[in-house]
Amino acid sequence: MKINWNSIKSFGMDKWILIIFAGMLLVVSSVPKGCNISKKDKSEEKIIIQNTDSYEKRTEKRLKKLIEKMDGVTDVDIMITLKSGGEKVILKQQPYSKKNIEEKDSSGGVRKTDEINQNEEVIYYKDENGDEKPYVIKENTPAIEGIVVIGCGLGESKKKSEVISAIEALFPISAHKISVIEKSK
Repeated sequence: MKINWNSIKSFGMDKWILIIFAGMLLVVSSVPKGCNISKKDKSEEKIIIQNTDSYEKRTEKRLKKLIEKMDGVTDVDIMITLKSGGEKVILKQQPYSKKNIEEKDSSGGVRKTDEINQNEEVIYYKDENGDEKPYVIKENTPAIEGIVVIGCGLGESKKKSEVISAIEALFPISAHKISVIEKSK
């Protein structure tokens, strides 16, 4: 399809301004009403994620994205408290040796002793920089103590129960440790 530039030029400046104004009006009217929604710069968000890349913060962000996908729920804030920190299980070598010693004294008595040696040595590997690091077998995530969800559209008991059910399905936490609250306007 060929574009006729002459017809576009003859369209008139006042009509172009009207089209631009209508486009801006559509963008502004598409923002949901009721709660304030603040947008952050994507580059700023990446810096924050890199600086506070803890299990707690990552989990809060993922849960927030999930709950905000629910119909009618917007502007969600989440706080997760942890019962304990995570645990890394490190590979250890445990050499074991056992000796049976039998000693005879001059009076004809015999003394028997068992000597057991057991040591624990952590197994290390070298990373790409040549630094030695312990070899991690598995990493256990921290235990969650409680979760609070605050957002717009969570005033109905049906929405609250849907959020609580979703959290119970994702985490080993009972319903009485989950609080869902409607955000004040």
